[in-house]
Amino acid sequence: MVTLEQLFDTAGAHLRAAAEQVVAEDRAAVSRRLDRFLATLSAGLSIVDDTSHASDLSFHLDRARDALQTAQRLIPPPVKNSSGPAEDGISGATKAVNVVRDVIESHHGPDRAPLTAYAFAFTTRPAREYLARRSAEIAWEADRIALALGLGVEDPGVAAAFADVRSSLAKAAVFGREGTRNADWGIAAFSGLGEHRYSGYR
Repeated sequence: MVTLEQLFDTAGAHLRAAAEQVVAEDRAAVSRRLDRFLATLSAGLSIVDDTSHASDLSFHLDRARDALQTAQRLIPPPVKNSSGPAEDGISGATKAVNVVRDVIESHHGPDRAPLTAYAFAFTTRPAREYLARRSAEIAWEADRIALALGLGVEDPGVAAAFADVRSSLAKAAVFGREGTRNADWGIAAFSGLGEHRYSGYR
């Protein structure tokens, strides 16, 4: 059965691969896909939003999204309907991050009542810090894509926007890592109910 560690590792691998496949003609489409990914990553932090470092992490992810949206307004829109390998990689990372939340939520009923003893795992701060720590690491991987997006940009406004994206993602990674020194790494083995829902992320 898929674990949180496998899901975060999968997301990171998808982002690293995507960063190697960014091409200039796909800059607009990749920017949009990265924006959606960061929205998903930030939304997942609602599980740990009772800690200041998670709040800082979300803040900088949101600033990165603001800068990405600025870049999107300044560059020509996508000219093709099909997605390229970089976009597909980011989509794969988005799906893996979404499944992280599904895995955790699978231990609760529709009314949020615990279904298993594992539902109480994330009542501890160290367990929640694990999620923030891994999310910070994923933000660092997303920074690789922002770097690739900014390569060869001639428009100073677009170049500045992508530089702001990188700065915000770097800050997100730093705040997330520094604020989670007590993360419970044992929670990495946490898995969800209903194996069929997660089989594609082993």
